[in-house]
Amino acid sequence: MGVQYTKPISRDYECSGASWFVLSLFTLGVGWVLPFVVAFLTTYFWMKEFTYYEQADVTFLNKVALNIQCQDVNTNARSELTWASLPEAEELIGVNFVNPFLSHYAEDIDDDDKVDRLYLDISVPLPESTVALSVDVVYFFQWEINDAIKLSMETAAHLSQSSPVPMSSLQVNGDLEFQQRGLLVLSPFYDYQEIYNNSLFDGFTIKSPVDVQIPSILQAYGSRNESAHIKTFANSWTPDRGPFAVLGRTLDISLLLRNVKQPITHSADVPQLLKFGLIQYFTFWYIFTSLASFLKRIIIEGGFVNSYGSCPELDALKNKKRVY
Repeated sequence: MGVQYTKPISRDYECSGASWFVLSLFTLGVGWVLPFVVAFLTTYFWMKEFTYYEQADVTFLNKVALNIQCQDVNTNARSELTWASLPEAEELIGVNFVNPFLSHYAEDIDDDDKVDRLYLDISVPLPESTVALSVDVVYFFQWEINDAIKLSMETAAHLSQSSPVPMSSLQVNGDLEFQQRGLLVLSPFYDYQEIYNNSLFDGFTIKSPVDVQIPSILQAYGSRNESAHIKTFANSWTPDRGPFAVLGRTLDISLLLRNVKQPITHSADVPQLLKFGLIQYFTFWYIFTSLASFLKRIIIEGGFVNSYGSCPELDALKNKKRVY
């Protein structure tokens, strides 16, 4: 005769009140308290900061500060040429003022309404019998992000290049990188954080010749917690053929600046904190609850506590008459 139906036989264990209390404390400790302790001690339970990547909206403000270290080929005397794209700069700089030609254009490669590449060209006329040895340029940009963090600021990016021999042109490729000294605040109470949206290089802040110098500009913008800098990865220069080789000689500075996605680190808000905390806790809760059930079964079936078992199915079969 074949088997028509099978049913697993279950066994119930009963124990004294003291044993039940001990087992309950064991289940509570291993299954509920221990997962919380382990999750609390892990890194992601109380995350205080988060990092995401975003491409900023960058706009060149048509403002530049320039300084060129020169040398006279006849006397070997050192001099400098200075320029700033402000109406007040010529009067403050004085005899070292030079008037270059500035051109720029932006390129949006993927048509997402954000600039991907900036081409900045400066052509500086050189005085007669003068050659250029080093260049310092500060470019000014409007930099905005508006994803998780909404930040709008004016920033200054510094480019510095020097050559062991006189140069007639300089080509630089680089990225505009975001720098932050602390965590940005994630807050839903305002649209944009515009604490650094004021300009430190305009007609209201430039009062003396010292304010036009590049070290003063870099010190002013470098004191901010958030700024941007130029990270160069390829540059080349062309040697100068001599101060008398070509009439109307110029020093041409070409900068190709790429605007790529940047890591933005900000403080965690309450929903993010709860999300990662609960994920961590319930993961460990499932693991330790399964472990507690397995250990409790071993303790009871192994006779480590005083208990006796009963089988409801067998007791029901004993009380039922056999039918043929």
